Amino acid sequence: MRVCPKSTSSPLDEFLHHYMNGHDATVFIRGSRTPAKGTPAWIGALLSDLMVPVPFPSHSFDDVIKDFSLTDVDFTLPNLFAEPGSPEADPKVSGTIHVVAALPKQLNFDINVTNIRASANVSYQSHKFGELHLKKWHAANSTKVHDDVTGESDLEIYSRIKSAPLTITDSDVFSEVIQEVLFGNGDIILDADATVDVKVTTALDLPGDSLGKSLEPQISELRIIESSSAAITLSAVVNITNPAPYSASIPYINIHLLKNGSVLGNTTLRNVNITRGRNLNIPVSAIWAPEDAGLDARKTGVDLISGYLSSYNTTITAKLHPKSIPACPIIGQSLSNISINATVPRLSAPRDGHSPDNGSKTGRGKGEFIRDATFHLFTSTATFTLVSPLQYDTITLRSVNATAFWNHTEPVGEINYDYSFDAPPGASTTPRLPVDWSVGSVGYNELLGAMGGKLKLDARANITVAIGAYEETLWYVGRGIGATVRL
Repeated sequence: MRVCPKSTSSPLDEFLHHYMNGHDATVFIRGSRTPAKGTPAWIGALLSDLMVPVPFPSHSFDDVIKDFSLTDVDFTLPNLFAEPGSPEADPKVSGTIHVVAALPKQLNFDINVTNIRASANVSYQSHKFGELHLKKWHAANSTKVHDDVTGESDLEIYSRIKSAPLTITDSDVFSEVIQEVLFGNGDIILDADATVDVKVTTALDLPGDSLGKSLEPQISELRIIESSSAAITLSAVVNITNPAPYSASIPYINIHLLKNGSVLGNTTLRNVNITRGRNLNIPVSAIWAPEDAGLDARKTGVDLISGYLSSYNTTITAKLHPKSIPACPIIGQSLSNISINATVPRLSAPRDGHSPDNGSKTGRGKGEFIRDATFHLFTSTATFTLVSPLQYDTITLRSVNATAFWNHTEPVGEINYDYSFDAPPGASTTPRLPVDWSVGSVGYNELLGAMGGKLKLDARANITVAIGAYEETLWYVGRGIGATVRL
């Protein structure tokens, strides 16, 4: 078989090209000028002058693609500096294309697919949300699978694509898809209405070979980078679990942090690769600025931090917004109605050698801001062991207005202190704070009865704290605080 003059294809290639494209094709058969040995000369001369046309009627290949799937999917978000609306602003998809093509019974010889390209409309529950364009040829291999029962043959084609652009056309449907990916219990089924082009080699060539629910966040290395009267900029290292069977490459993404619908701040990830399963040591930056969203947001922020310091189970909501991915705003817009609620992880402070867990049901010493207390009756003062949630930065307490209770409701004494003192990283002891005893009360009598020993007290306080230039008044509720009573 020789290629046609001034061409890279053979006559058989030309025949297949016409036939596979649904056109009528004709093959001409002519007798050989060099017949087999023993054939009479006159028969050879006669046959060599005969040419018989053999028509091959056109055949519809509209339903030749039986299945088109994309597995092992990785997503890459656009670069921060990509121009919105440009091809660079589209998210990119990598994965393995699997195509099952039905071979017509008339093609009873092997076909090997060497390259593939495709254009597909991607839909969810019959609603289109995007277009996948593979304009360049991608290397492929194929295997012919024959069913002995039906006599039919299929061609299974595999190709690994990398960074194919996915253009989002319907943000609402895309949002539903992402919600199923993040919160669904099983695989998500997408439909792809695809037009597939393939490059094939024919029988003369050898055939080819054949992204849930629990993020489990952990935060460490929390540092204050900058502060002002209205905001704090922080950096941290985060460990999270990706429950989806997908991975993602994220050059840049910004996420709003909300509580009860109020935007309290935002966090930013840069040049991060999120893989399946547990992801460790992800660097993030965050800005805490609830006042930017108004007074109600500021109060919500105060309640969130106060509840956290009081060891309540606090949650925060992460949510994308139109500017989350500046190069492709439609992605942020599409996902802006998806909320991910996560428990705020506890920050583990360095443990010191004293005041271990006092054995209370609240587990004192395991995250509470006040670990224990010592009351001095003769001087009417008290000291407290504070455990700062910050590992590298100092918290300054500007003022303390607190009341101690026995049995949750019986007052023991009050503290009103308007002088600043520091709570450095880890555990530290406050200066002696003056106490105004509730003399004659049930709580005070219980305190006297515990002279030289210990008892459990509760506390409620309003504390003004400062971190750098940022200052806020927080409330605090402590339960089961182990208090030592001394003369």
